[in-house]
Amino acid sequence: MKILALEFSANERSVAVADKQVDGSTRVVSFVRESDFRGVTGLSIIDRALGEAKIAPADVTRIVVGLGPGSYTGIRSSIAIAQGWQLGRNVELVGISSVTCLAEQAR
Repeated sequence: MKILALEFSANERSVAVADKQVDGSTRVVSFVRESDFRGVTGLSIIDRALGEAKIAPADVTRIVVGLGPGSYTGIRSSIAIAQGWQLGRNVELVGISSVTCLAEQAR
């Protein structure tokens, strides 16, 4: 399973591509972070992450979106991208709290 994770709610926008293995483990294949995103679109960051992972957009089976709290505009744009992708490719869409992710990472 190929997973695309979007986090646009913070000062740095980030996109990760992960591969969930048959044994249940997940391996991050690519991670792109953009702190100066003036003139850089969310889709260009996604394209860069997928390119580094050597994964076609059609191969993505799940999209995970950070729901904030944070930048309202960033959250809206990542949700819009994810919903459009879900409608176009019929992928699974999962929204998660950005704070929960940070807490889990710190733990």
